Order: sequence, then structure tokens, then C-alpha cells
Amino acid sequence: MTEQNDYLADDARQVEPGELVAFDVPILSSNARAKEIGEMLRFLQDAAAFGAAPYIARVRYDSTGGVCHIDVDETVSLPERARHQLLGAARKHLARFTLCGVNELGESRARIEHPDDTSGYPQAADNDDAVTGNPGPADTLTDPLRDGSAS
Repeated sequence: MTEQNDYLADDARQVEPGELVAFDVPILSSNARAKEIGEMLRFLQDAAAFGAAPYIARVRYDSTGGVCHIDVDETVSLPERARHQLLGAARKHLARFTLCGVNELGESRARIEHPDDTSGYPQAADNDDAVTGNPGPADTLTDPLRDGSAS
């Protein structure tokens, strides 16, 4: 019989490596937590789709504090449109984050902590555009696993 690892324990490392590069941006989860890596990857996927990923120097999740820090590349000027897009993507995908001096809760965390106040936190599908809320490109494609036509 093999020894069972408690992957859900607070100090357990769930993924290896806990640091990787996605869309040319280094990402790090200090405790190598799967949920944190997933949040950062979804955030960076939106950032890359918007063309805003080149403005990001690094994304790092402080697992103990439960905050994702988005470090902007200070060698280039961050256009207001890119800042707005990054904030929208962060709000959509990250539970709690800091970006350009903003420290806030993402939509999913805000709904949990403020369940009666839904006015500022619209429900968004995972593939919706983080800024406009419009359906993303995946909504227009046929998914063979969803429609049962997989062979």
C-alpha cells in the first residue's frame, strides 16, 4: 500500500514546477498551488488576446497572503487602454490582486464575500471578454465534446 499525499493541505505543493513562463511572462505560485497557477494562466491568456501581455514583467501569487501581484514592465509606458484591459482580465480571473497600485478582489471572490451585492460584479462565463463581457471567440466555435459529436 502506498502512502497517500494530502495535496489539499495548506503546505502541500500541488504542481511542479511552481514557476513557469506563459505568453513570455514569468509566473510564480509561492506554494505551487494548482488554483493559483490556473488563475494566472487564464489571466495571461486574456492579456495576450488583448495584446497587453508585453506590458507585464511578472505575475506572482503570494500563496500565504492569497494575493496575486501583477508587476508591470516599468521600462515601457503602459497605455490607458492596456491598463483597463489588464484590470478587467484580473477582475475576471484572479481572486485577489494588485496591479498599478490597485489592490482589489476579483469578481469570484467579491461574490463570495459580498453575496447580497451583485450590482458591481456581473456573472461572466470563462470565455467572455473580460472588459466588455461580450462572448469570447470560443462561443462561436463548435466544441465536439459539448455537442456530443466527438468520434
